[in-house]
Amino acid sequence: MSFLKAVICRRCKVWFGLMVFVSAAFINASVSADVVLVENGESRAAIVLPAEPEEKEQLAADELVEHIELMTGAVLEVVSEGEEPEGLLPVYLGGAADAGLDELTLEEGRNLSSFTLRVTEERIDVRGIAYEHATLAPDPQDRGEGTLFGVYELLEQLGFRWYIPGELGRVVPEDDSAVLSLQTETQVPSMDLRLLQPWQNVREGWIARQRLGGERRSTGAHHIPGVHARRERGKVEDWKAKTEATDWERSGIQVCLSQPVTLERAIEGYTVSGPNRWLKKGMRSSISRALPMTAGATASARDVMNWTVTFMTRSVTAYR
Repeated sequence: MSFLKAVICRRCKVWFGLMVFVSAAFINASVSADVVLVENGESRAAIVLPAEPEEKEQLAADELVEHIELMTGAVLEVVSEGEEPEGLLPVYLGGAADAGLDELTLEEGRNLSSFTLRVTEERIDVRGIAYEHATLAPDPQDRGEGTLFGVYELLEQLGFRWYIPGELGRVVPEDDSAVLSLQTETQVPSMDLRLLQPWQNVREGWIARQRLGGERRSTGAHHIPGVHARRERGKVEDWKAKTEATDWERSGIQVCLSQPVTLERAIEGYTVSGPNRWLKKGMRSSISRALPMTAGATASARDVMNWTVTFMTRSVTAYR
């Protein structure tokens, strides 16, 4: 019996020793996985910008400085590339960040709002997709939007939230330290364009903090492109004669798609003429399936709604 006890005891010691070793390894891993920006109210990092930053890159730096100060009381220094202070963790933004991150971003998509955030023990990089790589010829004033959104991702990881505009809606974490985990995070928006009416041209403040933005273009459905094209060529009267007069009297240029001729002109306008010609056959076939028509037939409200949903989906949804 004493021999058996001794064997059990030795095995227990071995298992206990293994458990202590594994626990220590996990604890050590969790400690090493933290990268410190601010510790006990003292700055441990500095923000690095290109020598001539884009407007939104500068805004990204300003937002990071403002929010870190609100959280910890520490003010992060902002310097130009090549002037990094010794002893501080560099946080590279935009054009100052590692250009190699573009390859990771491009693997996921080309929307202007895309970015890659990389946190290592030696440095932090936040780099939005390079302007020349973005799709649909983005507006030059939106250069650096991805970098700005990458900074908002960083701030969200620290616990910041912006539920409604103004200070009332801003949630600031109560902590005198700011710590991030080691990571390489690439984000590409699911929708090419994200906006709120009537602030569709606002790209800063609370709107930007919600990461609204993307590729600027009209999303309105206030008219049918084909109508304007035909008005310019003096052919709209022929169209008007083929549709019910009440349709025009009720809404002017915003005609009802339940009219067969109107629907056909709408399809033609969106698939052939003007800036929407890129929709082409895919749009035409989808409309035809969503809203089938024969001569003299009219569409139900449900059919018209289905067509509208189909149009909006193909207009603003990004496919990955």
